[in-house]
Amino acid sequence: MTDTTTNKTDTNVAADALADFQKRVNTIAEDRAVWQQTLFTDSNEELYRLLSEIYELYEHTRNNDALAEKSLDWLYAECSKKQIKLTKKPTHLQLLVKYVFADGSVDSRRISSYVRVLTAAALSYDVTNASHVPEFIRSRGGVEEVRAALAKNTLPPRVRAERGRELAEQYPTVATVDVESVKHNLSAVQNDYVVLLGRVNTQGSVEVKHVCFNSIDSKKVLTCATAIKAALSNIYSNHQKQQKAIQSQLDGERESKSATADIANTPAANDSDMHIDVDLEGSK
Repeated sequence: MTDTTTNKTDTNVAADALADFQKRVNTIAEDRAVWQQTLFTDSNEELYRLLSEIYELYEHTRNNDALAEKSLDWLYAECSKKQIKLTKKPTHLQLLVKYVFADGSVDSRRISSYVRVLTAAALSYDVTNASHVPEFIRSRGGVEEVRAALAKNTLPPRVRAERGRELAEQYPTVATVDVESVKHNLSAVQNDYVVLLGRVNTQGSVEVKHVCFNSIDSKKVLTCATAIKAALSNIYSNHQKQQKAIQSQLDGERESKSATADIANTPAANDSDMHIDVDLEGSK
């Protein structure tokens, strides 16, 4: 086989590898679209499967230098064409995740969370191949738990919910309503928290339309622990925001008092200084 034939063969192999990569990443993007349109957040397992497929493609390209370079260039060009916001030097994982998810209704914060999760998986000894990714995420409490664990000064949702529950126990009751479904399951839900889905009517009253249970021993009722956790986390987040606002106000008052004290304690200019200033002005 001549050198020319060898070069042509190598070129064809590289082109086929890139074409296969493009086909696979577009298939994952199509699966993501189906997930969002039919299941979305109701199916974490489907999300984990999508992330594991992205990871598998990432590993495949990482082990092939030529393909890694060409696929990186293609992803960058495609993301730029779609006006997807990128960092100065995006990683392969960032480009893959953004390409797959950025066309959908997933916000940029969640896309960043997916990148963080897959980056953590790539650094974990527990993940030796793509099939380990779903269990890696599940065992750590989900995508947001992993993201929060990696972010500085950020409490995981589970911890925020626990803090929110502690605060809720101290808060005054703003209203008491009787809900038949709650009474019917009282033995199972007593002292637990529920979320009431309500609509505000024209009189300003809240019409309760649905109850979300944290856990309930009934095959007829779907639980919604995520909604309860989010509501409890919201209590904690709002409490922290209010505390920061109070602290900011106190700091401002303290600075104002300090500035007033500095002015009050500054020695006033004496008469001779003032006469010198006048004389100097007059001599000009």
